[in-house]
Order: sequence, then C-alpha cells, then structure tokens
Amino acid sequence: MAKKNKKQDILQLGFEVMYSKGYHATSVQDITDAAGVPKGSFYHYFKTKELFTLDAVKLYTQLVKQEMEQTLTDTSLDPLERILKLYQDRIAYYDSYAYRLGCFAGNMTQEIADTNETLRVAVDEFFLQSRRLLVQCLQEAQQNGELDIDQDVDEMAEFIVNSYEGSLLRMKSLHSPEPLEIFQKFLTKLLA
Repeated sequence: MAKKNKKQDILQLGFEVMYSKGYHATSVQDITDAAGVPKGSFYHYFKTKELFTLDAVKLYTQLVKQEMEQTLTDTSLDPLERILKLYQDRIAYYDSYAYRLGCFAGNMTQEIADTNETLRVAVDEFFLQSRRLLVQCLQEAQQNGELDIDQDVDEMAEFIVNSYEGSLLRMKSLHSPEPLEIFQKFLTKLLA
C-alpha cells in the first residue's frame, strides 16, 4: 500500500510540475524535488521520463473524464446546456491560472507528438475520449428533440474538441480569456 501511495505521490506532484513547465523543461530532478524523493525512487517506479509522462497523460485523461462525466450526465440540465456549462466552467478554471496553463494533453501534443509515437497515441486517446463523451450528450439532445436528428454528432463533437483546443492555444499566447469567450459564443450558436 505504501509503495502505491509513493508512486501516486510522485506522479501527482511531478505531473503538476510538468503541467506548468512542459515536457522538455521538466527534468527528473524537478520531479523528484517536487515529490521530495531521491532519483532512485523515481526510477524504481517509472524507469524513464517517457514512462512517467505516459502515466501523467493517463492521470490527466482520467481527471478530465471524471469532470466531463459529472457535468455531461447532470440531468438537472438539458444536454446542450450541460455542454455549454462544461466549457463555461473551464473558463473559470483557466482564470485561476491567469490563462497560462492550457490543456496538458494539448501541451504534450505540441511538444512531443511528432517525435514520440507512444505519447502521441496516449494524447490522441485523450482527445478521442473527450469526443466520445460529447457524442453521448449530443445523441441525448437528438433523442430529446433539442438537436436536429440529421446532424452528424461525431463530426460536431470533433469540431467542438478541435475548436476548444485551438482556443486554449490562443488563450495561452494572449494570457486572456478572449479566445475562450469567443469559442463559447460560437458554441452557443452551434448548439442553438
């Protein structure tokens, strides 16, 4: 039990460092310093920085999945309202980081997807998962008559994920909520 907790502690604390600094700017020493463990402990649990990053992407994927499921299955709201709420809540989240953090999976995609196939597949799974969760909510909206039955919800979900990720990229370059607010404005029109 203690070993699993130590591995989880290293992963959680190291993930936070890598999320704020990026893959290339984060050293194993940065991770072990944040976790308060010797390098030997890091290598005992992860073997390489790549394997650590793979676990960090999986951790982030799970965290976002929980957030999305909680919001997108909230039956106190209509399905399309849930989608809008999901992204409105994310604007508030990024505000707490002065619009500098971005999406961990998006950040990893920009840094390493062209050079590391294992990590590329892991971050792509993050995007596919987001798309699947949106599709389920959009299908529910179709069943409820909120969304035209002829709409291709797979393509719509893909468009939403891609547009949102692009908005996050611009948010980081501007350190401003404006790109996310524009995304939210057009998402509202798309789902109307």
